[in-house]
Amino acid sequence: MAGVARFVLGRRVIWRKLAIVVILALPLAIGLEVWALETSRWADTNVMPLIPLLEVGWLPTIQLALTGVLAVTSARVLKNLCPICRQYD
Repeated sequence: MAGVARFVLGRRVIWRKLAIVVILALPLAIGLEVWALETSRWADTNVMPLIPLLEVGWLPTIQLALTGVLAVTSARVLKNLCPICRQYD
């Protein structure tokens, strides 16, 4: 992951921002997973590995949290590519 971040972000790695996104995204992902399971939006099968005590699937939770990291990283890359957007840094 570190190599990918350095490749994508160049010389400035934004680990603190990514850590904040993960810290904020994980509870939101768990909440969304619990809500979706309780309202029957989706269901986990018997083979889905669950997070202990929370009884939610760990794969959907990780996927939802990583989507936030991907969004922040993508926005950072696009901002660096856009000359007009750089003035808002």
